[in-house]
Amino acid sequence: MADHDPEQERQRLTKLYAAMSDGELDAIAADAAELTAVAHRALSDELARRHPEEATLANTAAGPGRNSVELAD
Repeated sequence: MADHDPEQERQRLTKLYAAMSDGELDAIAADAAELTAVAHRALSDELARRHPEEATLANTAAGPGRNSVELAD
């Protein structure tokens, strides 16, 4: 596998995740442990963009060391 520029990969994933439905993102989030750090960050950013109130609550509850994606029902 060729090395990717992390910024280019982040931009690619940002566009990809933005085009997905909530259900598609939920499916990816369910396997978030399998994502690269860049993909995880892009997914977290997209979820926060779509649901800022949930992201704020999840981040506050989990604390600053949080390293998993959480979705509220």
